[in-house]
Amino acid sequence: MAFRRLGDFLEQLSQAGELARIETEVHPHLEVAAIVRRTAPGGGAALLVGAMRGASYPLVVALLGADSRVRRALGVDALDEVAARFDGLVDPEQPAGWFERLKTPPYVTAMETLPPRAVRTGPCQQVVRLGDDVDLARLPALTVAPAEPRPALTGALLFTMAPRTGRLVTGRYRLEVVDRGRLAVCWVDHDEPACLLREYADRRQTMPVAAVFGGDPVLALAASAPPAPGTDVCRLAALLREKPVDVVGCRNVELQVPAEAEMVLEGHIDPSEPGVEGGPGATAAGFYRPAAPAPIMHVTAMTERANPVVQAIVPGPLPNEETVMRRAMARVMLPIARLSIPGLVDYDLPAEGASRSMAVVAIDKAYGGQAHSAAHAAWGSHWLRFARMMVLVDAEVDVREPSEVQRAVAAYFEPGRDLIVGGGPADPADPAAVPGEPGRRIALDATRKLPGERPGPAVLPAAMSEEMVRRVASRWPEYGLDHG
Repeated sequence: MAFRRLGDFLEQLSQAGELARIETEVHPHLEVAAIVRRTAPGGGAALLVGAMRGASYPLVVALLGADSRVRRALGVDALDEVAARFDGLVDPEQPAGWFERLKTPPYVTAMETLPPRAVRTGPCQQVVRLGDDVDLARLPALTVAPAEPRPALTGALLFTMAPRTGRLVTGRYRLEVVDRGRLAVCWVDHDEPACLLREYADRRQTMPVAAVFGGDPVLALAASAPPAPGTDVCRLAALLREKPVDVVGCRNVELQVPAEAEMVLEGHIDPSEPGVEGGPGATAAGFYRPAAPAPIMHVTAMTERANPVVQAIVPGPLPNEETVMRRAMARVMLPIARLSIPGLVDYDLPAEGASRSMAVVAIDKAYGGQAHSAAHAAWGSHWLRFARMMVLVDAEVDVREPSEVQRAVAAYFEPGRDLIVGGGPADPADPAAVPGEPGRRIALDATRKLPGERPGPAVLPAAMSEEMVRRVASRWPEYGLDHG
């Protein structure tokens, strides 16, 4: 099911009892975050705050903070239904060989059949404010942790494009409100838009940007998926919702944005202009990201629906909305992750690791040393590049069942032989990372060892024979036991 706009989704949540309304006035400085942190851990309802002190718009938080609401946004009863659809897009027979599929991923071809559909006008431009009429102080920007220096917008998707190809690039970044017309964009150097800004600097051009709130909630889910070559958020959202996303041209920058959005902040970044210090800011892991230089977005237009609702994502106790979305998208896009990790059967990103710094990976092990190859392939992928702690297990282990994973580690991991060490870019949201140094990774090979991987005979589980299990099951009533 594709939702035309955020309001349609909110209406369905309300009917299902998954939307709670707060009518009393709430303060944007810490109070909203404290409410979310109290309701989110138990899978509480999405919250619609009708009256925010100093703001002119209502705010929705924890919108996709529960698996039930993620499934509702995708229109499925189980995430595996979407994964099965993606599995059909990576048919191993077309073309032959995983390497050929990696060069030309079939899901990229599928997305080409669902490009954004350009429309002349859109509801996101029912009200237009330009120039001096722009006032960011009217927005419900939040401070969610005491050390944050400025209120920020955390629920927007930032749209820009590659200057050479015109390819759409989208991500979610903390946007700190500097004054009534400027935002500090808190990304890091290896984020794709940051790399593009350097290209714009080489060309001596300003970078067009647009911060988009609302639209079909599937857009937010698509933005939570790790970026992969050849994809963009609108096309991925179209693949998830099985329907193209309508887009409309911005009023004063050369970008197209979702026509059904609630609000769009249009503007540009001048790469020659000195930035400001952005942060520290709270992350999904529950810690502060250190302060760092942030470029300035000059907001030159503010367009919106009549009576829009602004969305925010509030970091809170794990699991929180961001980790729920990230973990769900990892599950949905498992078939695509298999393209870059040979032998991958399943994987999970536990919420305890903010659904990014820890991973459990199950492989179909066929040869000695395969776990080492799989670990390095996983770290080289967009999906698991920040997993500094990984456990590799055999295919029959349920990666979402901690007790099974722990038993595999206890049975098959030997520290002197099965510890795999790697490196890569540091995760800016990782509280354990050493500032200014590359990231470090370890993986535990908790797979059953094949001949040649350990001295002596193979260690086999002392399992009961299937014949005796069936015999005891058939005679159970004769034993006179109360349970089992």
